[in-house]
Amino acid sequence: PHTIKFQVSNYNPNLVKNGYLSVYLSPRELITSIYTAKKQLVAIETANNSKKLQPADFFYEYVSGINSPINNKELHSIVKEKYLSVATNRWTLVPAEFYQEGHALEHLSLETEVDIKKDVLFEYKVDYLDAYFIFAVPSLLVKRADFFIKGVDFYHPMLFLMQNFKVFYDTILKKHPFFLQLHFNLNKMGVLFFHGEKLLIANVYDVDAVEDAIYFIYEIHHKLEIAQRDTLVLVSGVSAIKDKLQTMIPKFYKHILHPAKVFTEYANKELVEIGLYPVDLAHLINYTK
Repeated sequence: PHTIKFQVSNYNPNLVKNGYLSVYLSPRELITSIYTAKKQLVAIETANNSKKLQPADFFYEYVSGINSPINNKELHSIVKEKYLSVATNRWTLVPAEFYQEGHALEHLSLETEVDIKKDVLFEYKVDYLDAYFIFAVPSLLVKRADFFIKGVDFYHPMLFLMQNFKVFYDTILKKHPFFLQLHFNLNKMGVLFFHGEKLLIANVYDVDAVEDAIYFIYEIHHKLEIAQRDTLVLVSGVSAIKDKLQTMIPKFYKHILHPAKVFTEYANKELVEIGLYPVDLAHLINYTK
């Protein structure tokens, strides 16, 4: 149910001139998505890592395939930007007051194992949070991505989620004291929890069933001592688990923000018909840039 293969009925190369190519890679799947210059999704394809290959090998096997949309030189020449969003668990967020330029390795090593000989580190400033997002990608994957997708920029899905959260930070957070976003992709649940302008939690949980998601949600509220009745929640993403949780969420929360009300200017009518909204793709592209 999580597999999506979609292309708008009037798709042609001119639609994506100066547009965007975004590839999402996790240990379990690879998603290729293509957008117009106005960031409207026009095509998306999901491939499963059925052989349980290492991410770099999974990427190589997929992208070198004859029918792979990534292996399309014409597409590469007409899009404006190309992204590879790597769902690695090796990331951290460092407040600017504690961040030391040139010390990304030291900051990330406090949270996870990093091998400077086998990894490439990336760091981005998240301006509205006044913090730095740092993550590590295997150098083999970086080399292969650079070869197949010339000029590709490396991102992390949680970084995209944080960048896209700025729209809530500027508007919704002024009306609701607590805001929780639960964003899914397959078995990953990204969580952003704000109290006003203060970020309380930014984390990614592995969930294999809706019961896992519910457990973590209760645990988060218990840990923060914040009542669910005081929280505005948004459930978004592409996952069968998300679909199940979305039907149950009114039992847990009084204040719910529907995905259809966010980033409406990027909506695609054909996708809306199958229940997919722009915010569901917030781990694939930055709408606020």
